[in-house]
Amino acid sequence: MRVVLLSLSLLAACNPPPPPAAVPGDSALATDGEVLMTVNGRKVTDKMMSAVTRNTPDFAIEQRKATGLYAKLVEQVGVGEVLYQAALDDRIHEDPEVQVAIAMNAREVLAQEYFSRKINERVTDGAVQQYYDDRAVQYKRPQAHAAHILVKDQALANEIVAKANAGEDFAALAEQYSEDTVTKAKGGDLGWFQRDKLLVEVADVAFEQEIGKAHGPVETRFGFHIIKPLERREAIPLSEVDSEIRNKLRNDAAEIVMKEIRENLQIERFGETQEQWERLEKSEPPTPMAQGGGAPHGGGPPPHGGGPPPHGAGG
Repeated sequence: MRVVLLSLSLLAACNPPPPPAAVPGDSALATDGEVLMTVNGRKVTDKMMSAVTRNTPDFAIEQRKATGLYAKLVEQVGVGEVLYQAALDDRIHEDPEVQVAIAMNAREVLAQEYFSRKINERVTDGAVQQYYDDRAVQYKRPQAHAAHILVKDQALANEIVAKANAGEDFAALAEQYSEDTVTKAKGGDLGWFQRDKLLVEVADVAFEQEIGKAHGPVETRFGFHIIKPLERREAIPLSEVDSEIRNKLRNDAAEIVMKEIRENLQIERFGETQEQWERLEKSEPPTPMAQGGGAPHGGGPPPHGGGPPPHGAGG
């Protein structure tokens, strides 16, 4: 018996259990980048975050960083790392069904990456410039940047003009006196606007009077305005709308690329799939690439005239 047990132990030593099944992508993360956070000792690096946000527009990432939401995302990735390690420890990745799910996820990542690259081939610097140049009416019209204070009483308006031109801070005066609830908290700032987007009486001052000085009061149907022209420019610079134009072009390109892909598909449906498709066609058109939330086209609002719409427009 002892000989048999010894033989079995030697056999086990010569034939150790097979290593855990490899998890696709692990080797790609082996090289550490800059460590942004650790959770239970698990590192979250800039390399990992670049992968997580690779289909997110740069401006959206910057917005998240400015609001602190990016730090939350980093933490979520860190928590995911802890759960991932726990899954490896429990050898969950060796489960055949889990391996199929991992393989399907890998296919989806590759398919969406292919789709994204085909889109990016169309969204070049030249295409962005062409879009900008073709919309001269939208982008290449004079703009003004101004602030205003709105009050109901003309005597008070005259007093505010005097205070502003005597050196008192215009933004502070707006926060104290203005009855315009939209711009009051912003120091009366109206942002950038084209002439036809603002009340005529206010626009005349913003585009024609001396920059840096308080003018008025100017009367409109809303009351009395004190207006301070801040800046003027002949056009919206491309750099200011580049990201928005790229998003618009990406949306358009996504539709074109998907149409081209679907035109070359040879699809055969069987059994229940065919029956379900027939019912679907009778009710509504199918959604391409529905799995995984659709194509990564980096959505966003279409390009506009730059900045928020000036308050008081439509007069």
